[in-house]
Amino acid sequence: MKKTFLLILILINVLFSQDKNAQRIVENIKANFDLINDYIVEIKGKVDFPDAVIPELKAKIFFKKPDKFKVESDNFMIIPKQSIRFSPEILYEKDFSTLIIGEVDIDKVKHFIVKLISNNPEVEEVVTIWVNSKNYTIRKMNVIGSRVGKVEIDFYYKLIDEKYWLPEKMVAIFEASRIRFPRIRKIEKEQKDNSDLYGEGKITIEYFNYVVNKGIDDKIFEDKKKSVK
Repeated sequence: MKKTFLLILILINVLFSQDKNAQRIVENIKANFDLINDYIVEIKGKVDFPDAVIPELKAKIFFKKPDKFKVESDNFMIIPKQSIRFSPEILYEKDFSTLIIGEVDIDKVKHFIVKLISNNPEVEEVVTIWVNSKNYTIRKMNVIGSRVGKVEIDFYYKLIDEKYWLPEKMVAIFEASRIRFPRIRKIEKEQKDNSDLYGEGKITIEYFNYVVNKGIDDKIFEDKKKSVK
């Protein structure tokens, strides 16, 4: 009986310590984002979608703390929000649980695998992130939820202005049946409907010409012309 009780105490202590370590990792990730008050960046996007021909996407993204976000484009279509916003919103929730579920080497760098689960029952997504142990950027992200299905994202970073780690490329793989593109040209439109599309879709986005912490007028976010929010 004493051995069982001691084992339970050890297990509780290990889980508590692990949770504290996971929280520390999350705080380090947030410290990177906290350096950024606003940014403007141009992007090019390529979408590989079953039985569809989609032209190259071009857009300009505007972001300003705390939550102002705008995509300005003539041809940018609605895609999973996680695909262009490169920070999981759950990081900034006050009430969520974290757990380190493993470690793995990616490009010869140790990465922590951390699962994030919101304690808010209205938040359905479960997020898993792979975190670079050297600069605490999110190298990979896996999002599972009833609305988006499963989305897997890989990020590749560059150092902007010698102090801001921001993505230069993102590759997202998603369930094709979950996504609706309003301007798809189908190869065999008469034979298939969008609801019949299964398998995986892929989005590749490149980011360039960053302008960070130079200030953005709030009026930018009020202009809805040629924008997607």
